[in-house]
Amino acid sequence: MMLKKWVGSFMTVAVVLFGLALPQASAAEASEYAGEFSQAANTFLQEEHPHFKNGSLELFDLTVIDVEDPEGNITTLVGAKVKYLTVRDEVFGFTHVNTMFFNPTENTIADKTVVGGFEPVSAFQEQYRDASGKFMHFTAILLYLLALVAVPIIILVIMKKRYSSMEFVTQNDVYKQSTTYL
Repeated sequence: MMLKKWVGSFMTVAVVLFGLALPQASAAEASEYAGEFSQAANTFLQEEHPHFKNGSLELFDLTVIDVEDPEGNITTLVGAKVKYLTVRDEVFGFTHVNTMFFNPTENTIADKTVVGGFEPVSAFQEQYRDASGKFMHFTAILLYLLALVAVPIIILVIMKKRYSSMEFVTQNDVYKQSTTYL
């Protein structure tokens, strides 16, 4: 009777410890691919986005995903949440956040249309669906608009103080009507 309690509690502790160690092992395994993933993603994004800003790629939550491909082409994928910048005309900046999948056997970024049908891949994408998107940086645009409005106003204020039209006309006798009445 006592032995059954000890065995039951030992099994519970073993399952809990194994469950806690499994994500750490997966994260450690995924971190092995971080350098290759980053290089492949940089190459892919430079081809995909002509305005991709080099050095702006950040990888988050690398996860090894085992896939059961009926064709046998893909067995393991590394999924990650990626964040990168695109800058157009040195003014219009965008931050892109989405998920990307790396095929370690071919050292390439996997096409989402090909791997999107696998259940673990769609679960990984669903996990980051709310955080994904394209976000515009408005700071530079607002500064340009402020300058566009402020510069003409400043010029008009300076011109008004320096060259008041009535004052200029009377001092320079523009209309040759300098008669004085006594």
